[in-house]
Amino acid sequence: MGHCQGNSADGFGGAIQSDDSQGGNGQSMSFDADHDAVLALMRWVENGTAPESIVSAKYVGDNRPAGVEYTRLFCPYPQEGTYMGGDATNVTGYKCE
Repeated sequence: MGHCQGNSADGFGGAIQSDDSQGGNGQSMSFDADHDAVLALMRWVENGTAPESIVSAKYVGDNRPAGVEYTRLFCPYPQEGTYMGGDATNVTGYKCE
């Protein structure tokens, strides 16, 4: 998640994290609980809705403005994101099981 990047764990919330939370390369594809782990956790704690999965994105050259290179599905343990067929670079080809 980048919160300790280049620093010790007590650096959480430091200057580098603003890139992740304010539109930088570390930001999720969509700022919602289906694509952002922090928002998924907030929805779980505040509303009791545990995440069924979270969609992640890898950006072309790690540069968000360059577009999405591929998406993947993160599943709650013990489930795994299983490739079901189709476009291997698109989350629609995967399911949690």
